[in-house]
Amino acid sequence: MKFILILIFSAALYAGVDSTSVKPQSLCPVMDSEINKKLYVDYKGQRIYVCCRGCITPIKKDPEKYLKIIKDRGESVEVLKKKGG
Repeated sequence: MKFILILIFSAALYAGVDSTSVKPQSLCPVMDSEINKKLYVDYKGQRIYVCCRGCITPIKKDPEKYLKIIKDRGESVEVLKKKGG
């Protein structure tokens, strides 16, 4: 758990967000609904959760747009561990 929190705060600092106000992603960036942890898109080492299967396609088409929505909301995405490291 500590490792995940460190990753979240590190990602927030890297993204230029104040880590004291950053919280883990809780809302789908497409529909503003509660996320389903079984549904997500992985993009450049980051996991973007969505609420339903219908939200996967828009995120795949423009992941940067949805990462910005999450960041602007004061949330952070899950940072994935690098393979072999």
